[in-house]
Amino acid sequence: MSCLRRILLISGVLHLSYVSSLAALPLAWTVLGPGGQAIVRVVSTATACPALQMNAEPFPLHVRAYPARPDFPVLICEAALPPDAVSVTMDGRQLPLLARAPEKIVVLGDTGCRMKNTLVQACNDPHAWPFARIARSAAAWQPDLVLHVGDYFYRDSPCPTGNTACAGNPWGDTWAAAQADFFAPAEPLLSAAPWIFVRGNHEECQRTGNAWFRLLDPRPLPQECTDQTEPYIVPIGERTLFVLDTTTAHDLRAAPETVAHFATQLAALAENRPVWLLSHKPFWAFGTRGQAQGRDMLFRANPTLQAAVRQGWPDGIELVLSGHLHTTEFLAFAQGEPHQFVVGNGGALLDPPLATELVGLDIADRTVSQAETLTGFGYVTLERRKEGWTITPRDTAGLPRPCRFRSTGMSCVPQD
Repeated sequence: MSCLRRILLISGVLHLSYVSSLAALPLAWTVLGPGGQAIVRVVSTATACPALQMNAEPFPLHVRAYPARPDFPVLICEAALPPDAVSVTMDGRQLPLLARAPEKIVVLGDTGCRMKNTLVQACNDPHAWPFARIARSAAAWQPDLVLHVGDYFYRDSPCPTGNTACAGNPWGDTWAAAQADFFAPAEPLLSAAPWIFVRGNHEECQRTGNAWFRLLDPRPLPQECTDQTEPYIVPIGERTLFVLDTTTAHDLRAAPETVAHFATQLAALAENRPVWLLSHKPFWAFGTRGQAQGRDMLFRANPTLQAAVRQGWPDGIELVLSGHLHTTEFLAFAQGEPHQFVVGNGGALLDPPLATELVGLDIADRTVSQAETLTGFGYVTLERRKEGWTITPRDTAGLPRPCRFRSTGMSCVPQD
């Protein structure tokens, strides 16, 4: 039986009092951008940016985006921190910094609550949408860094009339929806560690592009929304994170111009350290649309990205961390690295579980040599040890099922 066998949701009490914190502004967090640049970002209802203290001295914030009523009636401020920043506070509250190479990393993705026409999640039920609980348990683990592999905002349309499971929830490309879907439940984890935000397809321009660029993208605010942004690297100790925007990587067809776009971006990667590639859409993954005659109706993702690397990978990539599929899946290949890890079980409605044995199956030009799958909500932690990185899938309460990632693949060990 797979070491990533189904983790049952541990019931617990989570009051919806966090909803009342939707007015708890200013809200501040730290994001890492190109080159590992640390950026403090603040959302406020004030008319001017709040005061920041760096190394016990005043440090100015500047306006990133002025209020735009009615959808974004908040002031968004930011400041790029210098390398000598060792202490940053706002209103006496310490903001998280990455002071050294991280040894404890949280990975999560696809965290929002689904509201799209008749496909509606019970956003008012903390067990049906457990992102707030996940954020609290991940924060309690005291990570050095958080990696979100995309899809933060899922409230595409209003809650259907008479549906008490989601009644009263905001929707659309607005601050109210972004706060309810991400910032309010994520607040404990935003306060615990710096983040790297990977863009998902839910953050494309026609959906929630304003929220993405105003709030999460680490680069200067563009004049117009775009669905193609440049990748960037973040050095973390002996490894490099390569952050890739795969918004335009179509799930069904590989358009030649899009394939060429991603091939060019990947070819530009030149690092002399091992690389972990962060991409919302996985390069290789298996999913199912359900079952027919007792068998999975399998699909293979992502044809666009597979075509982009058909001529070969840049040297040094050993792991691809992705989301998009609402499950957890690890794949190693007979052709060697990189391995593919999908972590898309952070709160959005889960995909059907896979019953198919994946080992031996082909996907694009690769053959699966090892595969582990997990169903149930949760997240993943990576912990650096002398013998390598330990990757631990966890449930919503943070209870682990340890698995060890090495250059040769992943092996699962009994729980201590």
